[in-house]
Amino acid sequence: MKTVQKHIDYLRHELKKVSDDTLDNLSDEFLYSTLLMGRMRAIKNDANRNWFLSEFNKQVVCVSLKEDTLFNKCNCSNVGCKILKSETKVPQPLSSRRQYVLKVKDMSGNVIGHEKLEFKNGSRNPKVTHKWDIVDGHLVIFLTNTNRHPILKKVVMHGVMNDPLEAAKYSVECDSTVSCYDPKTQPFPIDDVLQEGMYKITMEMLMTNLKSREDVLNDDNEERALQI
Repeated sequence: MKTVQKHIDYLRHELKKVSDDTLDNLSDEFLYSTLLMGRMRAIKNDANRNWFLSEFNKQVVCVSLKEDTLFNKCNCSNVGCKILKSETKVPQPLSSRRQYVLKVKDMSGNVIGHEKLEFKNGSRNPKVTHKWDIVDGHLVIFLTNTNRHPILKKVVMHGVMNDPLEAAKYSVECDSTVSCYDPKTQPFPIDDVLQEGMYKITMEMLMTNLKSREDVLNDDNEERALQI
C-alpha cells in the first residue's frame, strides 16, 4: 500500500506527460485534496455495488465520550433522553446509499447499532442498549437501558474516513493520545483493486482543472492583445 507522498508523486509524473508548465502551480495540498475526492468516489462506487468492503480502505479511530442530554425537544421516549457525546468532533466518515461506511464498537468489540433499534420477540423493549449517530460533527450515542448496562467511556470508530490525514490526528489505540501518522511513511488507505479507478477519477478532475486554467489564461492573453 502506497503512502500519500507516493500517490502525489505518481500524479505529478502522469501530469508531466501532459503539461510540464503547470506543475509548479499545483501544490501538494491541492493534489492531495483532489486525490481525496477520487478516493471517495472510487470507494463509494464500490460500496454501492458490494456489501463487502475491503479492510484496506478503513481506519480505526478511538473516541472518548462524556455524558450529556438531548439538545432538542424531540420525543426521545423510544431511545432515552440521556446521551453519550464525543469529547471532540470526530473525523467525517464516508457515506454511501447504505448510509455511513462505518461501524461503532464498544471496547469489547460489540457493534453498536446505527439509527434503528432491534426488537426481540415482538417486544417493545429494545434488544440493543445503545445506538449512535453523528450530530454537528460529534459522535452521539443514545442510551436505552443504563440500569442494566454500564456507561461507555470510550468507543472505536472503524470504517472509511473522508480524509485519512484528518482521521490520523486521532488516537488509534485507546490508551494513547498522540498520533504517529506520517504521510511520507504511512500507507494511504485504499485497496489495490480500487487504486486504478481512484487514479482515473483523480486525473479526470485534474485535467478538467488544468483545462479551465488554460482557458482563463488564453482569455487574458486575448484581452491584452486587444488592448495593445
